[in-house]
Amino acid sequence: MRFYVIGAAHGRGLAQELMAAAVRTGVALGGQHLWLSVWEKNPRAIAFYAKEGFTDVGSADFWVGSDRQTDRILLREIEEA
Repeated sequence: MRFYVIGAAHGRGLAQELMAAAVRTGVALGGQHLWLSVWEKNPRAIAFYAKEGFTDVGSADFWVGSDRQTDRILLREIEEA
């Protein structure tokens, strides 16, 4: 899972709404965890996900053409509210 919000919409609560919908969907499907990846050089996104209860559990490399980049893998437990 990744959220992409256009810059003009930053700070308006859209990402929180998307996260709440993802959590509700995960719960409805019987999930216990949400996993996501975020580019390690995106501190704004990393801070948002930490605020949303995600913890860093590892990394994964991915390629953009010939450029190897690294994502942080984040995990959040979810439960029925």
